[in-house]
Amino acid sequence: MSWVGLRDGTDAVMQPSGLGRINTGHRPDPDEVLAQGSLVIEFRHDLSDRPVNILRYTRRDPTAAVVTLRSDPDGTLSLLMRQGEKDALYCLHLPTLLQFEPVIVHYIWDNLRGVGVFAACLPERELYQVCELANPLPLSWRDATQIMADRGRCQTHDGMTSAAIADHIVPIGPQPGIDGAGLISTPGGTRRLQDLRNGDMIVAADGYPAQVRWIGRSELLTRGLGAPLRMRSPYFGVSTDLMLSGGAILRLEGTEVEYLFGEPEVAVAVRHLVDGRSIIAQTPKPGQAQNEGSQPPVREYYQLVLDRAVPLRVSGVVIETLETYDILQSPALHRWSILAETPTELLPRGQAAACLRLRDYEAQTLRQMQAA
Repeated sequence: MSWVGLRDGTDAVMQPSGLGRINTGHRPDPDEVLAQGSLVIEFRHDLSDRPVNILRYTRRDPTAAVVTLRSDPDGTLSLLMRQGEKDALYCLHLPTLLQFEPVIVHYIWDNLRGVGVFAACLPERELYQVCELANPLPLSWRDATQIMADRGRCQTHDGMTSAAIADHIVPIGPQPGIDGAGLISTPGGTRRLQDLRNGDMIVAADGYPAQVRWIGRSELLTRGLGAPLRMRSPYFGVSTDLMLSGGAILRLEGTEVEYLFGEPEVAVAVRHLVDGRSIIAQTPKPGQAQNEGSQPPVREYYQLVLDRAVPLRVSGVVIETLETYDILQSPALHRWSILAETPTELLPRGQAAACLRLRDYEAQTLRQMQAA
């Protein structure tokens, strides 16, 4: 199970054997449908008084096919699908979006079970909209290839950051975002995150023991909001360089934090702290999605759920664990999340201690003050 296609402003590649894997040259029958699959589109909202097509794909031969993702001024996000004589329209109703606010859209189909989902995530608000589907229309390999690699048949809006296709169900909701080599303190000594197992005891960020209820890993694209970032030692108290996805949430404290925000501690997405010195973006260069030996277009990350809602300390820096509160509040989100097979009885019921979450402009102010 792999990501098989990626398209952004510079790359347009389809590799059925899997992005970041050895290209076996396998070419599936173009008319064969993917029994399971995910189309994931990330875009930045453009305020407009007219409907905006984020992605529009059409073909007529050998049969008709249409895939159109549209954003309307009233906040409706719609996906129009057509395969031959079958068509479907799926809609979500989003709150008022800000100019350039990022949105991540998932369209998932599972022909083996006859179910699917159309979902949108507003990462800056940690808000999820989920619409479960019965018998969703799948993509064929022909359509998947042309959506990814044929810029003539598939047009996109300038605000689209990336589009990608996987040959499996990509979970929606919170995602892992910590490199498995990150160091975790345990009662028995320091261990790598990737070496921990369910039931192990660790020392949480508050200095008290906590039990690992779940440890998971996931391959994320090295594009968009999930692009890999390197936290360099010794900035932010990191003991050794640490790779994180852009969606990882840090907890920061100190005199600058208290002066600017009147709080002893704040939370901030690591992507908002990139300055080219303490935190460096590791974004692949154009064309690297298909060049062997270069930085791969996907990267594996890990994350934990503990028996209580408390952050981790990873290689010296405090990072939030996987957020389970929203998942527990929405059965639909739980069914399609990375925790879908984890009994809810094992998940912590409470929320982590209230902590101010910084917006991008607030994080920039903090970054500038720390650099002064």
